[in-house]
Amino acid sequence: MKNTRAFLVRFLGPTNARPARIKIEDPRFGVSVTIPYSFIITPAFGSELLSQVERYLFYRGIKIVSCAMNKTGFILISNNFRTTLKGK
Repeated sequence: MKNTRAFLVRFLGPTNARPARIKIEDPRFGVSVTIPYSFIITPAFGSELLSQVERYLFYRGIKIVSCAMNKTGFILISNNFRTTLKGK
């Protein structure tokens, strides 16, 4: 069985105090980041959300190789075990 790394992704809806956001959790390093959700391209929730997360992770140096859904969001899979979501 191949060993991979998972990122848990959830959509955080807008509140009275904050706009819509995306939370990316990294269980391997025990950290998470919250990035703004942009409604620029399409209201198609899943595809735009995933493309924004994939762009963010690619910018950090993490390539996504597959994706799965769970009842709270998405699970993105990578082969990169070194790069963290935060810092260098």
